[in-house]
Amino acid sequence: MSIAVQPEAEVTVQRRRLTFAEFDRMKEVGVFTEDDRIELLDGELVAMSTVGGKHTGCIIRCDRRLQRAIDPALLISVQNPLRIGGQTEFLPDLIVYRGDESSNEIPTAEQVLVVIEIADSSRNYDRATKIPRYAAAGIPEAVLVDLTEDRIIRYTEPRGDGYRQITLAGRGEQLPSAILPGLILDVDAILGPPAQGQ
Repeated sequence: MSIAVQPEAEVTVQRRRLTFAEFDRMKEVGVFTEDDRIELLDGELVAMSTVGGKHTGCIIRCDRRLQRAIDPALLISVQNPLRIGGQTEFLPDLIVYRGDESSNEIPTAEQVLVVIEIADSSRNYDRATKIPRYAAAGIPEAVLVDLTEDRIIRYTEPRGDGYRQITLAGRGEQLPSAILPGLILDVDAILGPPAQGQ
């Protein structure tokens, strides 16, 4: 006896992309907890890894240097949302931007002068996804503090397909900001003590 097998119907997977308003509403009603690190990438949710001690220390050290070096009229945001385009909301580690401190609006890429990402387990995502998005959005300078390679990478001259100028600095070196006069990132001071055996 033979059984006729019908060909399976092709199923098209439909993706529904979230708007900023829907994403905001999800946060308001408690879909995510305060500790959840969720980004919106082209309307899709991306769960970020948790932040460890080395990562936290670098954020604190970068923030202190920014506070001392930048014009008091500029604002610093630490691990808060940044909106890019119509459906992307990242949680960069630090941004320096022009804005009104009395505003409750989430900053947009057009306001940002410098964005800093501290990269350890997120390194590939930061380099391959976030840095190119910052360039395409016209953010003048992006800085990647690479905890895996013990170096700082400065990206400048944004274009639609990435940054034209990439400058690296390792331990024992300093990297001045190309955008913020007076901001000099000392690699050893930002990274903290080297790991045992280095």
